[in-house]
Order: sequence, then C-alpha cells, then structure tokens
Amino acid sequence: MSRTVRAQLTNAGADDFGYRPAVGAIIDRLKVALKGKCLPRQLNPDKNGQVQCLIIEARVSSGACDCPADKARRPVSDDHQPAVKGIKETKTANPNWNCFCEIVQCGDPVDSSQGELQACQNDLSTTPVIMSGPDVGMAANGWCYVDATTSPATGNPDIVKDCPATEKRIVRFVGTGGPQGGSTLFITCAGE
Repeated sequence: MSRTVRAQLTNAGADDFGYRPAVGAIIDRLKVALKGKCLPRQLNPDKNGQVQCLIIEARVSSGACDCPADKARRPVSDDHQPAVKGIKETKTANPNWNCFCEIVQCGDPVDSSQGELQACQNDLSTTPVIMSGPDVGMAANGWCYVDATTSPATGNPDIVKDCPATEKRIVRFVGTGGPQGGSTLFITCAGE
C-alpha cells in the first residue's frame, strides 16, 4: 500500500513545518550508525556499487569554511541545502556550526573513481590502497557501503565479520574521509 506524505507548509515557525519531522527523525536515527556500528537496515547499491546516501559533516570553523577535495570533502550542493537546514534545526544542533561539507562517496563519478570504491569495499587495511585505474598506489579516501548479506556480497565480507548475523553491513570511512576532530556527521539514505 502506497502512502503520500504531505508537508505542513502554512506555519513556518511550527515544529512540523515542511519536512523537519522527517529530516529530524532520519538524522536522529541514523547518526548513531556512523560510529562504525553495524547497520540493521539494508541499502540498495546501484550497478556501480554506490548507495543513495548523503553524508554531511558539521563543524565549527575559525575561518572560512573549507571542504578540501584531498580530504574527500566538497561544499554542500544547492540540491542538498535542505538537509543542512534540517541539521541546523535539530534539537542536537550546535549553534556554532558554521561549516558544512559533503563527504564524498568512493566511486563518485565526479570526485572519485571505481578504483577508490573497490579499495574501500575490499581492502581490509585501515588505509586501503587503490589497485586499478590512473591512481594506482594512492590511498583511498571517502566512504563506501559494505554489505555481506547481498548476493554477491557488496565488498569483502571480512570487513563486517564481527557484525551480528542480521547486521553484516556498514558505512565504512577510509583515509582522510573519516570525521575530522570536533565534527559531527549526519547521514540520510534513500531506500526501503
């Protein structure tokens, strides 16, 4: 059965204005999962091994907000600004957060490569190395989804071997793609 959810758009000051409740619930429920914990919910990788997730890092910057590409970061796109607005409006938001960056998913067609995705999903080391493409030998940076419950497995099942049998999946951060000190990560994913 399909259900349509409509946003309340008449009272901008209300807690239920727009999609605040949905964004808040997603953020509150999933931000805990970013601490290296196994995921109870399965995501659906596309044919390139990527999942439809957005990971935003919120932090306090003493100068201009910097989202350096060499640390697998990019400025939050215009399309994703509603997520930043939702983060700012959560009850746990730090009023001093003044820098928001997207963390790049390994394999991103613009800011990464399939070699970087393969390294993140398959190399067991804490600093995976790219083994194919033009960046051979370089460290992989960013994040990826590993799921031993798919057939075939999405990535190396040994990466999630310590997870409970029903939760053998993880969002894995590698190289400089991990959270910076003092930052908070937020995730939202499309899926079932």
